[in-house]
Amino acid sequence: MTYESILKDIKARKFAPLYYLMGEEPYFIDKVTEAIENGVLNDGEKSFNQTVFYGGEISVNQLLDEVYRAPMMSPYLVVIVKEAQHLKKMEELERYFEKPIPSTILVLAVKDKKIDKRKKIYALLTKNAVVLETKRIYENQVPAWIEQYLGSLSFSATPAAIQMMAEYLGNEISVITNEIEKLLLNKVGGEKITIEDVEKNIGISKDYNIFELQKSLSFKDVEKSIRILNYFGSNEKGNPLIFSLSTLHNYFTTLYQMQFKRGSSDKDLMSEYRLWPEVFKQYKAALKNFTLERNESILLKIAETDLRSKGLGKGNTEDNELLKELVCDILYT
Repeated sequence: MTYESILKDIKARKFAPLYYLMGEEPYFIDKVTEAIENGVLNDGEKSFNQTVFYGGEISVNQLLDEVYRAPMMSPYLVVIVKEAQHLKKMEELERYFEKPIPSTILVLAVKDKKIDKRKKIYALLTKNAVVLETKRIYENQVPAWIEQYLGSLSFSATPAAIQMMAEYLGNEISVITNEIEKLLLNKVGGEKITIEDVEKNIGISKDYNIFELQKSLSFKDVEKSIRILNYFGSNEKGNPLIFSLSTLHNYFTTLYQMQFKRGSSDKDLMSEYRLWPEVFKQYKAALKNFTLERNESILLKIAETDLRSKGLGKGNTEDNELLKELVCDILYT
């Protein structure tokens, strides 16, 4: 089942006796767990009928003793095991998975781990439980996800603001939602989020950030690139080299992929890579300014800079000097 369909059923009070939540993206696991923790029993019923364990603090036998209890003055007994990846001997739950108790709602929240689909335990779960497998969204899906998430909260954002958040915050949903929630504290529903809002609340300088450097490199704007580098040098803590390298690597990798699709239309490229028109202009400029061979050497230089930043052949070179060397190489070589 999907994350959305599970939440819809919980809201409609259509509960399953067993939920097995697993995978790479903890946000979806936490949200389903939270919905069950807060949405099945009222406060009076929870005292005797809801228990929350952590996988590393309970044995399978203790868990079985708990799930076989009868609920007291309540239609359900709710048993939640958070961080269930630390629960030892999970396979010993097979006999319970074969016939879960209808009056018990057992939630197993297994993070950063998948079950072996070849084993009997998986077959039992798919037959008798609601199974959710979560995956990290791809980086090119982040802008659309942010737009959808803001819409669910009755907000919207300018394309540039969405793109900036997507590139700065990465693809971990819990990080994205936490930053957006902070950003919305001083906004009213229906208001449009702007670059200025992102700058003020997420700590990105509108004029001097890695995305503006990326843009200036695309257009080979030497003067602006130098100004941004000087700003980075005076504020290294707010502009860590590892983030700059990661962002530039992603950008030039996407550019490299585009260079193999010269016959594709602008519309097709924008759709495939989920790019807003404003951002696509940068890629268009970069496609003119960098050949395929040049882009290959840039990607190699980024990788080399990353290794030097980690101590391999770095010598006494400061991080900002490493970035300056990289930028000069991109602009002049």
